[in-house]
Parts: sequence; C-alpha cells; structure tokens
Amino acid sequence: MEGIEIVYSTKISAYWQLTRPITNIGIITIILSISIIASQGIPPIISVLLALLSMLCLNGASNSINQVCDIKADKISKPFRPIPHGDISLKNSLIFSIILYIACLFCGIFVNTHFFIILIISVIISILYSVPPFKIKKNMVFIKQFHCNIKRIIINYC
Repeated sequence: MEGIEIVYSTKISAYWQLTRPITNIGIITIILSISIIASQGIPPIISVLLALLSMLCLNGASNSINQVCDIKADKISKPFRPIPHGDISLKNSLIFSIILYIACLFCGIFVNTHFFIILIISVIISILYSVPPFKIKKNMVFIKQFHCNIKRIIINYC
C-alpha cells in the first residue's frame, strides 16, 4: 500500500509541476487587485473566486500545452520537467491541458459576459502561442502588444 501512495504522490506532484505554479503569483495578484479596484471596495467573493480559479486553470493549461509542444527543446534545455523526465506522458499531458481549458471556461462563464469573452480570446491566443504551425510565441512583438492590451481591456470592462 505504501508504494501506491508514493506513486500517487509523485503523479500529483508531476501534474502540479506541469502547470508551473510559480507563474500563478502574478495571476493571483492581478485578479485580486483588479477586483478591488473595479468594485471600489470589497468585491463579490464568489465572482472573484470563480475568476481566480478560471485564470489559474487557463495558466495551467497554457503552461501544460506549451510543454507538450516544446518537448524536443525541453529534452535538451529542461530535462527535469515532468514530460521530458518521463513522469507524465505526452498524451496524458495533452488530456490534462484540455481538462484545464474546459474547467477554465466553465468557471469563467459564471463571472460575467465581458470576462467570459476575454477568456475565450485568451484561450485561443494561449493555444496559438504554443501549437504548431502557429507558434506565435516566436513573434514577441505580438505577444507584448497582446499582454498590454488585454490588461487594459480587463481593467475597463470587467
């Protein structure tokens, strides 16, 4: 029984690492800050939690799909990551990404219409960022413009 617990714990840790949790710090800060500013006081807790969960799922999905698509480079430059290390298969990583994208949209639909529209656009961009033949991450000018504009949109309309 002890061996099963170790394997289970290792798998959970591998999926957690696949989402690159350190990148969640900025998301948490932004969502909480925008919520407080937009509501001019204490924001509605349920909406904030749903928005936060939605964005964390989006971030995890985006990081996961990026690692699936960058497996060749990661085998050389980042062999410690879960996929090149062999902790998670490419197929399971892709399934995990899809589940996170679905969870992201499911939570986001209950926040508000503007948030959900921005979320759909963000999901599309995050997929186009990593997935061939698009891989827009190679065009850094586009990425910088997108990040600047999406923050403006969120602040003005959510």
